[in-house]
Amino acid sequence: MILAHALQTTLFAAPILGAARPDLPFLVAISGALLGGVEVGAVAGIAAGVLSGIGAAWHPGSFLLSRAIPSAILGRASRRFSVLHPLAPPACALAATFLSDAVFFLISPTDFPPVWWARHAVASGVVQAALIWPVFLIVARVVRPPQKSLFA
Repeated sequence: MILAHALQTTLFAAPILGAARPDLPFLVAISGALLGGVEVGAVAGIAAGVLSGIGAAWHPGSFLLSRAIPSAILGRASRRFSVLHPLAPPACALAATFLSDAVFFLISPTDFPPVWWARHAVASGVVQAALIWPVFLIVARVVRPPQKSLFA
């Protein structure tokens, strides 16, 4: 996660498609959630949120919530479909990005007006969906499927 954050703030800091930037820690959290389940997704989402919040010099709590909630939901939902299907990780990255941006919008609607949110959510979702496969394959080498759920 720290390596993903370091790469995001150095090599991948430039925007793609206008104002959308790759969010590598969030992609690591999504990939971990898909492969490891709800617990891995929640912990990885919290780590991604705290690192992103500190790196952006913004409120770490809003980043924490916007990264942990989608990751935990995807971790729970991943039991219902094959995560190795070619369209599953991009579709999940797109959905997680929309949900993450929706959480940001709900936390502070005055900072993120609806027009900006709609434009940013679409551009960011496309960027995250396009970039998830390389991250997913790297995370798949580290995260193993859970043998037993902690909260079952």
